[in-house]
Amino acid sequence: MLNILIMRSKSCFFMLFVVFIAISGVAQSSENSSNTLKLDEHYTLLFNYKKSNSKDVLLVKNGKKIGRLSFPIPKGRDPKIIGMESYNRVIFAQPIKTKGGYVIPYLFPLRTNSGGAQGQCGSGVEIWLKIISVENNSILVRREELVQSCQHDIYLQDSGDGKIENAFQLEKGKVIIKWLSHPSNNGDGYSEAISLD
Repeated sequence: MLNILIMRSKSCFFMLFVVFIAISGVAQSSENSSNTLKLDEHYTLLFNYKKSNSKDVLLVKNGKKIGRLSFPIPKGRDPKIIGMESYNRVIFAQPIKTKGGYVIPYLFPLRTNSGGAQGQCGSGVEIWLKIISVENNSILVRREELVQSCQHDIYLQDSGDGKIENAFQLEKGKVIIKWLSHPSNNGDGYSEAISLD
């Protein structure tokens, strides 16, 4: 009888250990997750979200890392705190080919501030548009613009479905951004065309 109890205890301990390892692996992969965007047969971009400190964009050529951008996440401003980390995304499914290489419009969110959740924007989010350019084995941010912010009364036009990517359109080498509210138009609707060439 004692042997049976010991065997059952060992078996329960082993099962708990397996469950713990599985949960740890899932948590780690969600905290340090990567997305991939293939530019062509040679070039790939890796978007690596690091827990609590940065979003890194790596340029890979034929399997070798040749360039890197790092977007710091200040302490207390990690969008995961308020469930907004999913806003880290490439806007369009495909990279945009230009004369010199590729352009990738990319959204990068931060929590509005590092304070408490009190007040109108205490638990809000700021979203930055970063125009990433890949040319001649180099990667850089060609332009960045704050496109949504509770603190600054900037709201993207999401067509009423909550999908902020609907506020962006690609048209003849330009990204058209549409806002429901923007300070440049006294808080009313506004649009802007950003050239990608």
